Amino acid sequence: MAVIGTTTACIGAFIALTQTDIKKILAYSTLANLALMFLALAAGSSGAAMLHLFGHAFFKALLFLAAGSVILAVHHEQDIRKLQGVLKSLPVTRAAFWTGCVGGAGLLPYFSAGFFTKEAVLESLRSSSLDGFGIHIPGGLLYGLVWAVEMISALYLFRLLGYLESDDREE
Repeated sequence: MAVIGTTTACIGAFIALTQTDIKKILAYSTLANLALMFLALAAGSSGAAMLHLFGHAFFKALLFLAAGSVILAVHHEQDIRKLQGVLKSLPVTRAAFWTGCVGGAGLLPYFSAGFFTKEAVLESLRSSSLDGFGIHIPGGLLYGLVWAVEMISALYLFRLLGYLESDDREE
């Protein structure tokens, strides 16, 4: 379960990083976050998995609702390269996107739920030792790998936000 979860988290994060469709970025981000929940379960921490499930539900719902607001405002365009600067005319959606991105990236301790939920998953991995089918995976190795995937997560969320905030339109 740990191997599949780690592989899924990596693949989901890298695919989200390469997408230009606003909903696909958020969908592949969800895939990577669901993999984190399975990693917590593999490490034996159902509490961390459930905590991340609930935290993720709130910030991802906020991001999907804000994305829907953006898509509706631009007459169903979903290519982020064509949505540059759209948040300047949508102040409530802008606040929602910023809040969702900060939460989804796990930034700002004591401000975003994503920080605590991802930290719980990472800590459950660090303190575990995963054995099965003759394979031994040290928790520290998974911790480092998942930490790197979470940095990619912050990158693709703020890449999305950067496109929606930027005024430099590609012609």
